[in-house]
Amino acid sequence: MLVCIDLSKLYFSLRSLGVTINYGALLDFLRDQADEGEEVRFEAFTTKDAKNSGQQRFLAALDDLGVNLHTYNYTAVSNANFSTEMVAEASLSEEKTVIMVSNDGALMRVFGLLKDRGKDPALCFFSERLESSWTPQILRGDVKFIDLSDPDVQQIIAN
Repeated sequence: MLVCIDLSKLYFSLRSLGVTINYGALLDFLRDQADEGEEVRFEAFTTKDAKNSGQQRFLAALDDLGVNLHTYNYTAVSNANFSTEMVAEASLSEEKTVIMVSNDGALMRVFGLLKDRGKDPALCFFSERLESSWTPQILRGDVKFIDLSDPDVQQIIAN
């Protein structure tokens, strides 16, 4: 299973929600979504400020947890949106199951394309921070959705 995480979208959503999560617990929760015996690969995308020591410690901790980081200089990226990179990773991967941790509505069309390629995509995010275009897709069951706002999930991933 492949898990692609837009760390920038996740960070700003957590900040606006006033929620703190334990990233190790989040990764474990996502690992638990895999079939038994299935390998899980984490790819995370974000901007990086070399002068931000707190961010450097955070990224080092994620690296220690086995997350493959794709970082971009924050001054070179005008819009911290990594959907294109995540889609490329998912499309080129050998993994059938793909979880996208993002709220970007631009991923919606891609889910159909991934299904056409034999992939099994799922969206994972906080329901109150999803772009509204996702709602009909989720309610119809067209998109598998893992709600990080679910109280049972919050109990698992909360700090």
